[in-house]
Amino acid sequence: MDGEQYLAQVSLPIVEETVSVRKRKRISSKVRVRTRVIESARTVDEPLVCETVDVERLPVDRWVEGPVPVRQEGDTTIISVMEEVVVVEKRWKVVEEIRLTKREAIRHQPQQVTVRRTEATVERLSPDADGPA
Repeated sequence: MDGEQYLAQVSLPIVEETVSVRKRKRISSKVRVRTRVIESARTVDEPLVCETVDVERLPVDRWVEGPVPVRQEGDTTIISVMEEVVVVEKRWKVVEEIRLTKREAIRHQPQQVTVRRTEATVERLSPDADGPA
């Protein structure tokens, strides 16, 4: 060692750290939802269309050549009532006409009806509370 300097070589171990991340489920809170149906009465006022038929029987007593078909005159349907009459010859005779006339009326008839709606209540519970989550 005669005055020489020695450089000492030192080995340093290199350490490597790694990170491992894992997930696990943990209950942080619980929620309970309750629903209920609420009924209330409401008034509904919608126009209603009512149709009526007036029946009018008119004696005609008229001779015709053959059956008379049902016919329409405006809102009136006319049905001829016929009979065969034996004479020296057969002829058609209208005995009466039945007139059916439609009449339409719009009226309001308020009615009470029940309507429903659902309401939900949400409760937040602590994770250690008893009962279903």
